[in-house]
Amino acid sequence: MKLLIQAGANVHAGGFKGTTPLLLACSRRGNIRFVKCLLEAGADPNAHDELGRLPIEIAAVHAERKVIQILFNVTRNPQTMPVWSVNFVQRYVNSAAYQERVIKESCLRKDELKLQGDKAMKIMDYNAAATLYSMALKFDDADATLYSNRSLCWLRLGEGDEALSDARACTRISPEWEKGYYHQGMAFHLLQDYVSACGALIEALKLDPENPQFVNALRDALERAKCSSR
Repeated sequence: MKLLIQAGANVHAGGFKGTTPLLLACSRRGNIRFVKCLLEAGADPNAHDELGRLPIEIAAVHAERKVIQILFNVTRNPQTMPVWSVNFVQRYVNSAAYQERVIKESCLRKDELKLQGDKAMKIMDYNAAATLYSMALKFDDADATLYSNRSLCWLRLGEGDEALSDARACTRISPEWEKGYYHQGMAFHLLQDYVSACGALIEALKLDPENPQFVNALRDALERAKCSSR
Protein backbone atom coordinates (compact mmCIF):
# COMPACT_ATOMS: atom_id res chain seq x y z
CA MET A 1 0.00 0.00 0.00
CA LYS A 2 2.85 2.39 0.80
CA LEU A 3 4.38 1.73 -2.61
CA LEU A 4 1.06 2.39 -4.33
CA ILE A 5 0.61 5.66 -2.45
CA GLN A 6 4.19 6.69 -3.28
CA ALA A 7 3.44 5.94 -6.92
CA GLY A 8 0.50 8.35 -6.83
CA ALA A 9 -2.49 6.18 -5.91
CA ASN A 10 -5.49 8.24 -4.82
CA VAL A 11 -6.44 7.33 -1.22
CA HIS A 12 -9.81 9.07 -1.72
CA ALA A 13 -10.81 7.12 -4.85
CA GLY A 14 -14.14 5.33 -4.59
CA GLY A 15 -14.66 1.84 -5.91
CA PHE A 16 -17.69 0.09 -7.37
CA LYS A 17 -20.09 1.49 -4.77
CA GLY A 18 -18.09 4.53 -3.77
CA THR A 19 -16.21 2.44 -1.21
CA THR A 20 -12.93 4.19 -0.38
CA PRO A 21 -9.79 2.24 0.54
CA LEU A 22 -10.24 3.33 4.17
CA LEU A 23 -13.82 2.03 4.31
CA LEU A 24 -12.64 -1.25 2.82
CA ALA A 25 -9.74 -1.55 5.27
CA CYS A 26 -12.17 -0.99 8.16
CA SER A 27 -14.37 -3.85 6.99
CA ARG A 28 -11.74 -6.52 7.75
CA ARG A 29 -10.03 -7.66 10.93
CA GLY A 30 -6.24 -7.46 11.08
CA ASN A 31 -6.01 -4.32 8.97
CA ILE A 32 -4.83 -1.85 11.60
CA ARG A 33 -1.56 -1.16 9.74
CA PHE A 34 -3.48 -0.44 6.55
CA VAL A 35 -5.82 1.93 8.41
CA LYS A 36 -2.85 3.80 9.90
CA CYS A 37 -1.09 3.96 6.53
CA LEU A 38 -4.17 5.40 4.82
CA LEU A 39 -4.80 7.97 7.55
CA GLU A 40 -1.16 9.08 7.42
CA ALA A 41 -1.53 9.50 3.64
CA GLY A 42 -4.53 11.79 4.11
CA ALA A 43 -7.49 9.45 3.80
CA ASP A 44 -10.64 11.17 5.08
CA PRO A 45 -12.06 9.47 8.22
CA ASN A 46 -15.24 11.53 7.85
CA ALA A 47 -16.11 10.37 4.31
CA HIS A 48 -19.38 8.39 4.27
CA ASP A 49 -20.26 5.34 2.23
CA GLU A 50 -23.44 5.16 0.13
CA LEU A 51 -25.52 4.40 3.21
CA GLY A 52 -24.15 7.35 5.16
CA ARG A 53 -21.88 5.25 7.37
CA LEU A 54 -18.51 6.48 8.61
CA PRO A 55 -15.34 4.35 8.62
CA ILE A 56 -15.57 4.16 12.43
CA GLU A 57 -19.05 2.63 12.11
CA ILE A 58 -17.79 0.02 9.65
CA ALA A 59 -14.87 -0.72 11.98
CA ALA A 60 -17.22 -1.10 14.97
CA VAL A 61 -18.99 -3.91 13.11
CA HIS A 62 -15.97 -5.70 11.63
CA ALA A 63 -12.66 -4.62 13.12
CA GLU A 64 -10.78 -4.65 16.43
CA ARG A 65 -11.29 -2.10 19.17
CA LYS A 66 -7.81 -0.65 18.48
CA VAL A 67 -8.96 0.37 15.00
CA ILE A 68 -12.06 2.02 16.44
CA GLN A 69 -9.90 3.94 18.90
CA ILE A 70 -7.57 5.19 16.14
CA LEU A 71 -10.52 6.38 14.08
CA PHE A 72 -12.27 7.89 17.10
CA ASN A 73 -9.36 10.28 17.60
CA VAL A 74 -9.70 11.71 14.07
CA THR A 75 -13.45 11.43 13.42
CA ARG A 76 -15.81 14.34 13.96
CA ASN A 77 -18.71 13.66 16.30
CA PRO A 78 -21.65 12.84 14.00
CA GLN A 79 -25.06 14.22 14.94
CA THR A 80 -26.57 10.75 14.71
CA MET A 81 -24.85 9.69 17.93
CA PRO A 82 -26.09 11.31 21.16
CA VAL A 83 -23.05 10.05 23.07
CA TRP A 84 -19.59 10.23 21.54
CA SER A 85 -17.36 7.51 22.94
CA VAL A 86 -15.73 4.31 21.73
CA ASN A 87 -18.02 2.19 23.88
CA PHE A 88 -21.14 3.94 22.65
CA VAL A 89 -20.11 3.62 18.99
CA GLN A 90 -19.74 -0.14 19.44
CA ARG A 91 -23.11 -0.46 21.16
CA TYR A 92 -24.79 1.86 18.69
CA VAL A 93 -23.83 0.00 15.50
CA ASN A 94 -24.94 -3.30 17.00
CA SER A 95 -28.33 -1.98 18.12
CA ALA A 96 -31.58 -3.05 16.45
CA ALA A 97 -32.42 0.58 15.62
CA TYR A 98 -29.14 1.11 13.78
CA GLN A 99 -29.45 -2.13 11.83
CA GLU A 100 -33.03 -1.26 10.90
CA ARG A 101 -31.84 2.12 9.59
CA VAL A 102 -29.13 0.46 7.49
CA ILE A 103 -31.67 -1.97 6.00
CA LYS A 104 -34.02 0.90 5.19
CA GLU A 105 -31.25 2.92 3.55
CA SER A 106 -30.15 -0.17 1.59
CA CYS A 107 -33.66 -0.67 0.23
CA LEU A 108 -33.96 2.98 -0.77
CA ARG A 109 -30.59 2.93 -2.51
CA LYS A 110 -31.40 -0.33 -4.30
CA ASP A 111 -34.69 1.10 -5.59
CA GLU A 112 -32.94 4.27 -6.74
CA LEU A 113 -30.31 2.31 -8.67
CA LYS A 114 -32.94 0.02 -10.19
CA LEU A 115 -34.92 3.03 -11.40
CA GLN A 116 -31.77 4.48 -12.99
CA GLY A 117 -31.11 1.10 -14.62
CA ASP A 118 -34.65 1.00 -16.01
CA LYS A 119 -34.18 4.48 -17.49
CA ALA A 120 -30.91 3.39 -19.10
CA MET A 121 -32.70 0.36 -20.59
CA LYS A 122 -35.34 2.59 -22.16
CA ILE A 123 -32.71 4.53 -24.07
CA MET A 124 -30.93 1.26 -24.95
CA ASP A 125 -27.79 2.05 -22.95
CA TYR A 126 -27.38 -1.58 -21.92
CA ASN A 127 -23.86 -1.27 -20.54
CA ALA A 128 -24.94 1.46 -18.14
CA ALA A 129 -28.10 -0.45 -17.21
CA ALA A 130 -26.14 -3.63 -16.44
CA THR A 131 -23.76 -1.65 -14.23
CA LEU A 132 -26.63 -0.01 -12.35
CA TYR A 133 -28.40 -3.32 -11.81
CA SER A 134 -25.12 -4.79 -10.56
CA MET A 135 -24.78 -1.94 -8.08
CA ALA A 136 -28.36 -2.49 -6.92
CA LEU A 137 -27.64 -6.19 -6.39
CA LYS A 138 -24.92 -5.26 -3.92
CA PHE A 139 -27.73 -4.04 -1.66
CA ASP A 140 -30.05 -6.99 -2.29
CA ASP A 141 -28.72 -10.12 -3.98
CA ALA A 142 -32.07 -11.92 -3.66
CA ASP A 143 -34.05 -9.69 -6.03
CA ALA A 144 -35.11 -11.82 -8.99
CA THR A 145 -36.17 -8.76 -11.00
CA LEU A 146 -32.66 -7.34 -10.92
CA TYR A 147 -31.19 -10.60 -12.22
CA SER A 148 -33.86 -10.79 -14.91
CA ASN A 149 -33.25 -7.21 -16.01
CA ARG A 150 -29.48 -7.65 -16.06
CA SER A 151 -29.88 -10.90 -18.00
CA LEU A 152 -31.81 -8.96 -20.64
CA CYS A 153 -29.00 -6.41 -20.78
CA TRP A 154 -26.46 -9.17 -21.43
CA LEU A 155 -28.71 -10.60 -24.16
CA ARG A 156 -28.88 -7.21 -25.86
CA LEU A 157 -25.09 -6.95 -25.60
CA GLY A 158 -24.56 -10.45 -27.03
CA GLU A 159 -23.06 -11.84 -23.80
CA GLY A 160 -24.61 -15.30 -23.67
CA ASP A 161 -22.78 -16.75 -20.67
CA GLU A 162 -23.55 -13.76 -18.45
CA ALA A 163 -27.18 -13.72 -19.61
CA LEU A 164 -27.55 -17.42 -18.79
CA SER A 165 -25.96 -17.03 -15.35
CA ASP A 166 -28.33 -14.22 -14.39
CA ALA A 167 -31.37 -16.00 -15.82
CA ARG A 168 -30.54 -19.07 -13.74
CA ALA A 169 -30.16 -16.90 -10.65
CA CYS A 170 -33.57 -15.44 -11.40
CA THR A 171 -35.24 -18.87 -11.58
CA ARG A 172 -33.49 -20.04 -8.42
CA ILE A 173 -35.04 -17.15 -6.53
CA SER A 174 -38.41 -17.18 -8.33
CA PRO A 175 -38.95 -20.63 -9.87
CA GLU A 176 -42.55 -19.80 -10.78
CA TRP A 177 -41.63 -16.72 -12.82
CA GLU A 178 -41.64 -17.48 -16.52
CA LYS A 179 -39.29 -14.64 -17.48
CA GLY A 180 -36.30 -16.39 -15.95
CA TYR A 181 -36.85 -19.46 -18.14
CA TYR A 182 -37.45 -17.32 -21.20
CA HIS A 183 -34.17 -15.49 -20.68
CA GLN A 184 -32.44 -18.84 -20.16
CA GLY A 185 -33.86 -19.99 -23.46
CA MET A 186 -32.70 -16.88 -25.28
CA ALA A 187 -29.26 -17.16 -23.69
CA PHE A 188 -28.93 -20.77 -24.84
CA HIS A 189 -30.11 -19.61 -28.27
CA LEU A 190 -27.39 -16.97 -28.32
CA LEU A 191 -24.86 -19.65 -27.35
CA GLN A 192 -26.21 -21.84 -30.20
CA ASP A 193 -27.30 -24.58 -27.78
CA TYR A 194 -30.72 -24.92 -29.36
CA VAL A 195 -31.71 -28.13 -27.61
CA SER A 196 -31.22 -26.53 -24.20
CA ALA A 197 -32.99 -23.42 -25.49
CA CYS A 198 -36.03 -25.52 -26.34
CA GLY A 199 -36.06 -27.05 -22.87
CA ALA A 200 -35.95 -23.67 -21.14
CA LEU A 201 -38.60 -22.17 -23.42
CA ILE A 202 -40.91 -25.11 -22.82
CA GLU A 203 -40.63 -24.38 -19.08
CA ALA A 204 -41.52 -20.74 -19.77
CA LEU A 205 -44.57 -21.81 -21.80
CA LYS A 206 -45.77 -24.09 -19.01
CA LEU A 207 -46.07 -21.00 -16.85
CA ASP A 208 -47.47 -18.73 -19.59
CA PRO A 209 -48.92 -20.91 -22.39
CA GLU A 210 -50.51 -18.07 -24.36
CA ASN A 211 -47.44 -15.84 -24.60
CA PRO A 212 -46.77 -15.32 -28.36
CA GLN A 213 -43.19 -14.22 -27.70
CA PHE A 214 -42.45 -17.55 -26.02
CA VAL A 215 -44.26 -19.51 -28.76
CA ASN A 216 -42.29 -17.81 -31.54
CA ALA A 217 -39.00 -18.23 -29.69
CA LEU A 218 -39.64 -21.95 -29.17
CA ARG A 219 -40.63 -22.42 -32.83
CA ASP A 220 -37.38 -20.77 -33.95
CA ALA A 221 -35.29 -22.82 -31.50
CA LEU A 222 -36.92 -26.05 -32.68
CA GLU A 223 -36.16 -25.22 -36.32
CA ARG A 224 -32.55 -24.43 -35.52
CA ALA A 225 -32.20 -27.59 -33.41
CA LYS A 226 -33.47 -29.68 -36.37
CA CYS A 227 -31.07 -27.96 -38.76
CA SER A 228 -28.09 -28.43 -36.49
CA SER A 229 -28.82 -32.14 -36.06
CA ARG A 230 -28.83 -32.83 -39.82
